[in-house]
Amino acid sequence: MASPSRHEGDHHFVGSVAFLSSVNLPDATVDDDAIESGANIAYSKTQTLFPLRHTQTGTVVAATEIVHVAHGNGALLSVEAVVSTIATGADRTVTIDVQKSTGGGAFATLLTTTIILDDDSVVRVPEAGTVSGTPTFLDGDVIEIIVTVAGSAGAQAAGLCVTAMVYEESA
Repeated sequence: MASPSRHEGDHHFVGSVAFLSSVNLPDATVDDDAIESGANIAYSKTQTLFPLRHTQTGTVVAATEIVHVAHGNGALLSVEAVVSTIATGADRTVTIDVQKSTGGGAFATLLTTTIILDDDSVVRVPEAGTVSGTPTFLDGDVIEIIVTVAGSAGAQAAGLCVTAMVYEESA
C-alpha cells in the first residue's frame, strides 16, 4: 500500500477527476449549492418538512385528533393557532397542545408552553406555543393535537386552525 501524499495550497483541475477509492471531505464541504437541480437523490437520504393541521369551523369545541404516524425519526419545529372569531367571555379559553405516543405508551406533550387563546387574543393573528427542549419523535410514533375549551361567560371562539410544522427523515 502506498503511503499517503500531501498537497498544500490551492489546486485547480481542468477536466474530470476520478477517485479510485473513498473520499473523505471535511464537514460543510457539500452544501445545497453544490447539488445540481434534478440530482435525483434517493428519498432515503433526505428530510421532509411539512405541516400537521387541525381545523374547526363554527364554535370551537374540545377535540383530540391523531394527525400523524411517523414514517421516520423527526422533530416538532413549531406550532401556531389562530381563530377567526375571538371569544367574548372573560373566562373563555381555547388551549392547544401537541403530544406524542411512543410504542403505544401514554401520550406526552411536545410543548413547554401550550397555546391559550382567550378574549385577549387578536382575531386572525396566530399565537405560538413553546416547543420543548426535546421535541423529537421516532419512526412509528403517533402525534395528536388536543384542543380543550373552558368558560361559560359570553361566547366561545370560532373558526380554529392549528398548524404544527415537523421535519421527518425518510425511512
